Amino acid sequence: MKKVFLLCFAYLFVFSLLAQEPARIEFDAENAVGNKYYTYPIGENGLILMYQAAGKEKGKSKELAYTLKKLDVNFKEIGKSSFPISKGYTLDEVVSDANNLYALFSPSANFTSYTVYKIDKKTLKTTIFEGEYPKHLKYEGMQVMNGVVYLGLTAGPNPSTTTILTCVSMPLCFIPMLFYNPKYYSMVTALDFNKKVVSKKEYQLGGGKGLTIEFIDISKNDSLNKVDLLLSLEGKKESRTILRELSGTTLDKEKVFKLTGGKEIASAKVFSTNPTNKIVIGQFKNKRGKTRKERKEAAKKAPGGIFISSVDNGKQTFTKLVPFSSFKNFTISIPKSESKKGKSNSKREASQSLGLQSIISFTFHDILVREDEIIVFAEPYYPTYHTETRVVYVNGRATTQTVTVFDGYKFLGAMVMAFDMEGNMKWENGFKISDGPLSFSTSRKFDFYETEDQGIKVVYNNAGSIFSKVIYNDKVDSEVELMKIKAAGNNKKVKNLDSRYTEVNGTEYWYDNFYLAFGMQKITSDTKAKDRAKDEKKNRTIFYLNKIEIEE
Repeated sequence: MKKVFLLCFAYLFVFSLLAQEPARIEFDAENAVGNKYYTYPIGENGLILMYQAAGKEKGKSKELAYTLKKLDVNFKEIGKSSFPISKGYTLDEVVSDANNLYALFSPSANFTSYTVYKIDKKTLKTTIFEGEYPKHLKYEGMQVMNGVVYLGLTAGPNPSTTTILTCVSMPLCFIPMLFYNPKYYSMVTALDFNKKVVSKKEYQLGGGKGLTIEFIDISKNDSLNKVDLLLSLEGKKESRTILRELSGTTLDKEKVFKLTGGKEIASAKVFSTNPTNKIVIGQFKNKRGKTRKERKEAAKKAPGGIFISSVDNGKQTFTKLVPFSSFKNFTISIPKSESKKGKSNSKREASQSLGLQSIISFTFHDILVREDEIIVFAEPYYPTYHTETRVVYVNGRATTQTVTVFDGYKFLGAMVMAFDMEGNMKWENGFKISDGPLSFSTSRKFDFYETEDQGIKVVYNNAGSIFSKVIYNDKVDSEVELMKIKAAGNNKKVKNLDSRYTEVNGTEYWYDNFYLAFGMQKITSDTKAKDRAKDEKKNRTIFYLNKIEIEE
């Protein structure tokens, strides 16, 4: 009897969710350049919608301006503004603090300058800072803390110098190039938007001749007023990873960060758990080595896995490596839909699995520290490609050329890992989506939050519906369809956008128990042409926003 009661309760609960008529708003995708709309929830104050206006209005082109719209929690427009951008500039990244958004724009072809816009969340007023990258620096990452924007930058060789040396070296058997040893370095530029006139301060992070420098991560901790910087430096004579901390206006000394057993960092994220302790979560890979033989041997070994490290007062207290091969519940393998047809072949399947493991990457969410364990949330993904045969003309003659085209990043699903306070893995679990999101962006596609019984609920947008699953250490609950994403009105058919890319489909936490679902849909009217309103197109593509409520 108790089971029957629980089943009835579960049915009524799901039915009540499906029966809701959530708030919804639609925008014509053609009104935005590239059909791209960007949404930024601001809690109970609503949300901000940003897009680059397309087309012409009153004879004036809007292609060099971005439009801002502020909507309340019921999607009613309560504010509107716009700001101009320079020709050839594209949006790189947007970060946020309590009161403002900060949008970075750079030219897509020449990385010599940039513009940062501060956007007031209440008034939509903008403050502009136009800067230049010194000495051939390029942008690597961005964070904001207490009104100060931090840009991570790395330097490469002077392009003009490299071109000249190459031209001179060719007739001389590349002799000048043998003595060319460019100097690399890294830095952080801090832009203080708290002042009437935005001030700029630069922090040198290190470098040297013959070194290649790469930002692995730039993270922030608002409560501690710190920015954590993780960088790798590699050269002929040395190779090291360093961890640095920028607190206020003070940049601390370099701290060497190491992985044991001939491993190196593929990607990582730094989390500050208290004023003295940091947890570094990431993915490791085998060191490639300097010689061809060493690189070949590294490629033969198991491709890698996950690492967790604790840094207390600048010293590593532990570093634990968890190979992919040790995962019991979430195996890294090729999805069935992408496997070759034919008879099962264990050797081929193992080879495919290793091939995927070697290119897998992870998007990590903020960690959860509870009682005696550290909970890590991750979204594994990998790059996908296809080949095309194109006709090109050489000396006036047509010829075919096969090129490789990047299709985007394919997301496998959602994953949860639990470690004890010494870094030992307690359990891992998760689930895969057979036809997961394909996106040009590696931003989050899933939302994780803790339930009252210490499960981890995952909410995601897939195939025109909002779903959820709850992950426990030993099981994953069945998928629950929380809501179908319908078009406004009853006389329209809705289907997923017939496109290769789904990067705009997603869910994001809004406020209280409310989530924001967003994405692209293709709308077709059910009514006959003679009964259809004149201003309604038969087929149109829209960007939608849905407000959904999810109960614990």
